[in-house]
Amino acid sequence: MKSCALLPVLLLLAACGAPGPAADDPALVDIDGVSHGTLAHPAHGRWSTLIFIGTECPVSNHYVPEIRRICSTYAPAGAQCALVYSSAHVRAEEVRAHLAGFSLDLPAVIDRDRTLAARAEAAVTPQAAVFTPEGALAYSGRIDDLYAGLGQPRQRATEPDLRNALDDLVAGRTVRKPRTSAVGCYIE
Repeated sequence: MKSCALLPVLLLLAACGAPGPAADDPALVDIDGVSHGTLAHPAHGRWSTLIFIGTECPVSNHYVPEIRRICSTYAPAGAQCALVYSSAHVRAEEVRAHLAGFSLDLPAVIDRDRTLAARAEAAVTPQAAVFTPEGALAYSGRIDDLYAGLGQPRQRATEPDLRNALDDLVAGRTVRKPRTSAVGCYIE
Protein backbone atom coordinates (compact mmCIF):
# COMPACT_ATOMS: atom_id res chain seq x y z
CA MET A 1 0.00 0.00 0.00
CA LYS A 2 2.83 2.46 0.79
CA SER A 3 4.47 1.91 -2.60
CA CYS A 4 1.17 2.90 -4.26
CA ALA A 5 1.17 6.15 -2.29
CA LEU A 6 4.62 6.99 -3.67
CA LEU A 7 3.58 6.41 -7.28
CA PRO A 8 2.06 9.89 -7.82
CA VAL A 9 5.20 11.51 -6.38
CA LEU A 10 7.49 9.44 -8.61
CA LEU A 11 5.38 10.21 -11.66
CA LEU A 12 5.50 13.91 -10.85
CA LEU A 13 9.30 13.83 -10.50
CA ALA A 14 9.66 11.92 -13.77
CA ALA A 15 7.41 14.39 -15.58
CA CYS A 16 9.37 17.36 -14.34
CA GLY A 17 12.64 16.02 -15.71
CA ALA A 18 16.06 17.03 -14.53
CA PRO A 19 16.24 20.24 -12.55
CA GLY A 20 17.42 23.37 -14.38
CA PRO A 21 20.48 25.40 -13.40
CA ALA A 22 20.59 26.44 -9.79
CA ALA A 23 19.97 30.10 -9.00
CA ASP A 24 23.63 30.41 -8.08
CA ASP A 25 24.66 29.02 -11.50
CA PRO A 26 22.91 31.29 -14.01
CA ALA A 27 22.19 30.04 -17.50
CA LEU A 28 23.98 31.64 -20.44
CA VAL A 29 21.34 32.01 -23.15
CA ASP A 30 22.19 34.25 -26.09
CA ILE A 31 19.93 36.71 -27.92
CA ASP A 32 18.85 33.95 -30.33
CA GLY A 33 17.75 31.65 -27.50
CA VAL A 34 20.75 29.33 -27.84
CA SER A 35 22.03 27.90 -24.57
CA HIS A 36 25.75 28.14 -23.87
CA GLY A 37 25.49 26.24 -20.60
CA THR A 38 25.87 27.96 -17.26
CA LEU A 39 28.62 29.88 -15.49
CA ALA A 40 29.95 26.70 -13.87
CA HIS A 41 29.18 24.41 -16.78
CA PRO A 42 29.87 26.15 -20.08
CA ALA A 43 28.65 24.28 -23.16
CA HIS A 44 32.02 24.60 -24.90
CA GLY A 45 35.04 24.78 -22.64
CA ARG A 46 36.18 24.65 -19.06
CA TRP A 47 35.84 28.29 -18.03
CA SER A 48 33.04 30.76 -18.66
CA THR A 49 34.69 33.98 -19.74
CA LEU A 50 32.27 36.88 -19.71
CA ILE A 51 33.12 40.20 -21.26
CA PHE A 52 30.77 43.01 -20.29
CA ILE A 53 30.37 45.39 -23.19
CA GLY A 54 28.05 48.22 -24.17
CA THR A 55 26.59 49.21 -27.51
CA GLU A 56 27.50 52.88 -27.03
CA CYS A 57 30.59 52.72 -24.82
CA PRO A 58 33.60 54.03 -26.76
CA VAL A 59 36.04 52.29 -24.40
CA SER A 60 34.48 48.86 -24.86
CA ASN A 61 34.17 49.45 -28.61
CA HIS A 62 37.89 50.29 -28.71
CA TYR A 63 38.62 46.88 -27.15
CA VAL A 64 36.74 44.82 -29.75
CA PRO A 65 39.87 43.71 -31.69
CA GLU A 66 41.59 42.61 -28.46
CA ILE A 67 38.45 40.82 -27.26
CA ARG A 68 38.34 38.95 -30.57
CA ARG A 69 42.03 38.00 -30.27
CA ILE A 70 41.74 36.82 -26.66
CA CYS A 71 38.66 34.72 -27.32
CA SER A 72 40.10 33.06 -30.41
CA THR A 73 43.44 32.41 -28.67
CA TYR A 74 42.00 30.87 -25.51
CA ALA A 75 38.97 28.98 -26.89
CA PRO A 76 41.08 25.91 -27.79
CA ALA A 77 42.47 25.90 -24.23
CA GLY A 78 39.00 25.87 -22.66
CA ALA A 79 37.76 29.47 -22.38
CA GLN A 80 34.17 29.88 -23.56
CA CYS A 81 33.69 33.59 -24.25
CA ALA A 82 30.38 35.41 -24.20
CA LEU A 83 29.66 39.09 -24.54
CA VAL A 84 27.29 40.40 -21.89
CA TYR A 85 25.15 43.48 -22.44
CA SER A 86 24.09 44.32 -18.89
CA SER A 87 21.21 46.73 -19.33
CA ALA A 88 17.52 46.72 -18.57
CA HIS A 89 16.81 48.70 -21.73
CA VAL A 90 18.97 47.24 -24.50
CA ARG A 91 17.05 45.38 -27.19
CA ALA A 92 18.19 42.30 -29.11
CA GLU A 93 18.03 44.32 -32.36
CA GLU A 94 20.51 46.85 -30.94
CA VAL A 95 22.84 44.06 -29.87
CA ARG A 96 22.63 42.42 -33.31
CA ALA A 97 23.46 45.76 -34.96
CA HIS A 98 26.38 46.23 -32.59
CA LEU A 99 27.71 42.73 -33.29
CA ALA A 100 27.39 43.25 -37.05
CA GLY A 101 28.93 46.73 -36.94
CA PHE A 102 32.02 45.40 -35.18
CA SER A 103 32.15 42.00 -36.92
CA LEU A 104 31.76 40.16 -33.62
CA ASP A 105 30.77 36.53 -33.87
CA LEU A 106 30.70 35.70 -30.16
CA PRO A 107 27.59 34.68 -28.22
CA ALA A 108 25.79 37.75 -26.90
CA VAL A 109 23.76 37.63 -23.70
CA ILE A 110 21.45 40.37 -22.43
CA ASP A 111 21.66 40.68 -18.64
CA ARG A 112 18.49 42.73 -18.00
CA ASP A 113 18.33 42.10 -14.27
CA ARG A 114 22.12 42.35 -13.82
CA THR A 115 22.37 38.86 -12.33
CA LEU A 116 25.55 38.16 -14.30
CA ALA A 117 27.02 41.58 -13.50
CA ALA A 118 26.46 40.99 -9.79
CA ARG A 119 28.03 37.51 -9.92
CA ALA A 120 30.97 38.88 -11.91
CA GLU A 121 31.40 41.97 -9.72
CA ALA A 122 31.18 43.96 -12.96
CA ALA A 123 30.63 47.70 -12.67
CA VAL A 124 31.83 49.04 -16.03
CA THR A 125 32.17 48.13 -19.68
CA PRO A 126 34.48 46.69 -20.75
CA GLN A 127 35.11 44.37 -17.86
CA ALA A 128 35.98 40.68 -17.92
CA ALA A 129 35.13 37.86 -15.56
CA VAL A 130 36.25 34.23 -15.58
CA PHE A 131 34.41 31.51 -13.70
CA THR A 132 35.86 28.12 -12.73
CA PRO A 133 34.06 24.80 -13.35
CA GLU A 134 32.97 25.02 -9.70
CA GLY A 135 31.24 28.33 -10.44
CA ALA A 136 33.75 30.41 -8.46
CA LEU A 137 34.80 33.82 -9.73
CA ALA A 138 38.48 33.32 -10.57
CA TYR A 139 39.06 36.74 -12.14
CA SER A 140 37.17 40.02 -12.40
CA GLY A 141 38.56 43.21 -13.82
CA ARG A 142 40.09 44.95 -16.77
CA ILE A 143 41.14 43.33 -20.01
CA ASP A 144 44.47 45.12 -19.73
CA ASP A 145 45.88 48.44 -18.51
CA LEU A 146 45.58 50.34 -21.80
CA TYR A 147 43.48 52.98 -20.05
CA ALA A 148 45.12 54.72 -17.09
CA GLY A 149 41.81 56.49 -16.49
CA LEU A 150 38.67 57.44 -18.37
CA GLY A 151 39.77 59.27 -21.50
CA GLN A 152 43.43 58.58 -20.70
CA PRO A 153 44.70 55.82 -23.00
CA ARG A 154 48.34 54.81 -22.92
CA GLN A 155 50.38 54.27 -26.07
CA ARG A 156 50.06 50.53 -25.45
CA ALA A 157 49.04 48.16 -22.69
CA THR A 158 51.75 46.86 -20.36
CA GLU A 159 49.68 44.47 -18.19
CA PRO A 160 47.53 41.95 -20.11
CA ASP A 161 45.43 41.11 -17.03
CA LEU A 162 42.78 38.91 -18.66
CA ARG A 163 45.41 36.99 -20.64
CA ASN A 164 47.45 36.53 -17.44
CA ALA A 165 44.40 35.15 -15.62
CA LEU A 166 43.61 32.74 -18.44
CA ASP A 167 47.27 31.68 -18.66
CA ASP A 168 47.20 30.88 -14.94
CA LEU A 169 44.05 28.78 -15.30
CA VAL A 170 45.36 26.94 -18.37
CA ALA A 171 48.52 26.12 -16.40
CA GLY A 172 46.45 24.81 -13.48
CA ARG A 173 47.44 27.66 -11.16
CA THR A 174 45.36 29.97 -9.00
CA VAL A 175 44.99 33.34 -10.70
CA ARG A 176 47.80 35.49 -9.30
CA LYS A 177 45.88 38.75 -9.58
CA PRO A 178 42.18 37.83 -9.21
CA ARG A 179 40.85 41.41 -9.10
CA THR A 180 41.82 44.51 -11.04
CA SER A 181 40.05 47.85 -11.52
CA ALA A 182 38.47 48.28 -14.93
CA VAL A 183 38.07 51.67 -16.60
CA GLY A 184 35.10 52.38 -18.84
CA CYS A 185 31.42 53.22 -18.96
CA TYR A 186 29.37 52.48 -15.88
CA ILE A 187 26.83 49.69 -16.02
CA GLU A 188 23.50 51.37 -15.24
